Amino acid sequence: ATCAVQFGVVRCELQELAPGQSRRLSFSAQIGTPGDFVFVNTVTSSNDVNTSNNSRSVTVHVLRETLVGVAITPQPLTVTTGQPFELTYEISADGALPLNDMSAEISAGQLTATAASTDGGSCTLSDGGHRVTCDLATIAAGAARQIRVQWAGVEFARNFGGFLRTINPSNPGSDRFVSFDVHVQAARDIGIVDVTP
Repeated sequence: ATCAVQFGVVRCELQELAPGQSRRLSFSAQIGTPGDFVFVNTVTSSNDVNTSNNSRSVTVHVLRETLVGVAITPQPLTVTTGQPFELTYEISADGALPLNDMSAEISAGQLTATAASTDGGSCTLSDGGHRVTCDLATIAAGAARQIRVQWAGVEFARNFGGFLRTINPSNPGSDRFVSFDVHVQAARDIGIVDVTP
């Protein structure tokens, strides 16, 4: 076969094929951005009696080499004053390669963590429980690690926020910074209603 590429189209000229004969053509492509790409393959012949089987499509899924996924549940979270609560932080390797030497840092200035754990790693509390650091080791491509953090109850009602930061030393460009919210509402509330005579 004689093949040429023009404007992203590969065109090949084949010699005559005898009945029952086949030819295999292969080509390679380099794709610089992630996404789904559809390649349409078409054959034509001057004496083809059935053109309904002359076209086939194939979709190629291109992933980033490393891609960090983060999910925090439940979000948003509402608790009552004094009620301890737990949040789960899931970090996943959503790219084509594993995430090596991964760690995560969870910080919530006015919330206090009382315990933290993760599967396949270890967590430590610092800053009086306001910061949680977890060593997640290597996360295989397509896999995830969960961090479970128990937070102490808060004695006054208001909205609190915090964040999770992933740390990937081998690819800092893939690090994520994701916020979370906790709404603490009063377990009991009293109010004054204006009464106009």
